[in-house]
Amino acid sequence: MKIRYYLIALFLIILITVTACNGKGGKSDSYVTPEQVLNVFKQEGVKLIKSDKEVPSHLTINEVKPLIYQSTALNNQYLLVYVFNSFAKAKECSNYLHDNKLQFQNFDVFSPPYFKVKNIVLALAAENVHEFHVLGYNNITKIIFEKLHDTKKLVFAGEGEHWKANITVKYYEYYLEDENIYYDSYHTKKTVLTYKGNNESVTTFDYKCSDGSAGTGQTLNQDDVSGGYFSGNGSLPREEDTYTIDIHWNGKTESFKLKAITHKDL
Repeated sequence: MKIRYYLIALFLIILITVTACNGKGGKSDSYVTPEQVLNVFKQEGVKLIKSDKEVPSHLTINEVKPLIYQSTALNNQYLLVYVFNSFAKAKECSNYLHDNKLQFQNFDVFSPPYFKVKNIVLALAAENVHEFHVLGYNNITKIIFEKLHDTKKLVFAGEGEHWKANITVKYYEYYLEDENIYYDSYHTKKTVLTYKGNNESVTTFDYKCSDGSAGTGQTLNQDDVSGGYFSGNGSLPREEDTYTIDIHWNGKTESFKLKAITHKDL
């Protein structure tokens, strides 16, 4: 009988040990490596080549020098990759890059919040940072936001007699743990309104949605479509949410609800 109990106890110890070593969460499963960054960019058709440019001291943050890469897709500009051993240090780096005007090779360094990927922070040393602000979603930034992050897509839709609308949300959300519990999120939200009749009869229109988006004096394009765009790390829309949209045009008013119809990984 004692041997049986000893065998059971030994089995439980082995099981706990294996589970602890292979379980999800914690440092080893949550951290991103430079190799993962390179592989994701390569899969998206962007081959990053290590640059031999010397890293100036002012770009060393939290005692970490960035890895410097170039690619024809970057138009001879540079991608800086900071690799940290904690999420807190990565956040500090991201904030520092955002709050300070830095340069590399006479290029301005640009690093919006979603360039922080868990323990890694990326930055573009770009010839025209304003262009990145205006475009906001070119190929490089799209790869970082949609492919490096565990990004999901949530679509809300609804329609009335004269109009239909959808809201497309792309987001990531993390609860990570190293020294402390760490939360991070970011999302984009695009609202598209479509008139179901002849758009020539609509000169301008106003709309207001319960998600906080609104527009006045809006016009339709040739596809009878108009809309707005938002990005940030505020409160995330949830699948169970329901939105109400009010549209005013030509002295008429229409209201209808939008509910989630799609929720999937990108």
